[in-house]
Amino acid sequence: MIATKLSICVFCGSRNGNDNAFTEVAKRTGAIIAKHNWRLVYGAGDVGLMGAIAKSCQENGGTTFGVIPKFLLEKEVGKVDLSTFVITENMHERKKIMFTNSDVIITLPGGIGSLDEFFELLTWTQLEVSKKPLYILNINGYWDPLIALIDHVIKQEFADNDLLNSFKTINSVDDLENDLLDEMQHWIDKKTLRNTRHRRMLQTEWERAVRGGKADSTMTFSDLHSFETAIASLEHQTQHILSLIHI
Repeated sequence: MIATKLSICVFCGSRNGNDNAFTEVAKRTGAIIAKHNWRLVYGAGDVGLMGAIAKSCQENGGTTFGVIPKFLLEKEVGKVDLSTFVITENMHERKKIMFTNSDVIITLPGGIGSLDEFFELLTWTQLEVSKKPLYILNINGYWDPLIALIDHVIKQEFADNDLLNSFKTINSVDDLENDLLDEMQHWIDKKTLRNTRHRRMLQTEWERAVRGGKADSTMTFSDLHSFETAIASLEHQTQHILSLIHI
């Protein structure tokens, strides 16, 4: 059994900005995440666009995962009623935890903090540290200057042309939803392939353990298949089966 809860990391402002469309987009994005039973991963703030997207996700029955450093608990008003609420020592830990707990990254309108998060992920993508899809939600042309800046960097030959291919620019929430649905299918396909490879590896290890007298010889690997129904993710499945092997 493969978990199909896609985790969507959203970078966005702790302010609302001067265009009401930004807040509406944040609310719609939160609602869409909940609608498809995905998980919102974000900076755990309860103000600005961060608060808007989290509240919308919650109001529509969605799962939320927030990460915030201690020193921002008051400034960004840490939203403690999330499904998961994580407090870190610093910004670096915050970004690391958000990244490792997400499958897709989206940048909504925001300020310097959102730019910092976006550029770090863009750098990781360029260096092939990350292969996770990176989106810019360019509502009412908010990110046009950013795209122009990246284009300028390329024209001045401080980056290759493929830098613009390291992220995808989306201009509407509807287009974002459709793209994420396509992305989810790719994600499931990759999970399925990885699951198959892991099961083959585990079967080999199980048979080796049986031959070596380290596992119950009355059980076959197929007997362990029933455990999959009780395990939500491949990682938990692997850990559980290996604990039975006692290698």
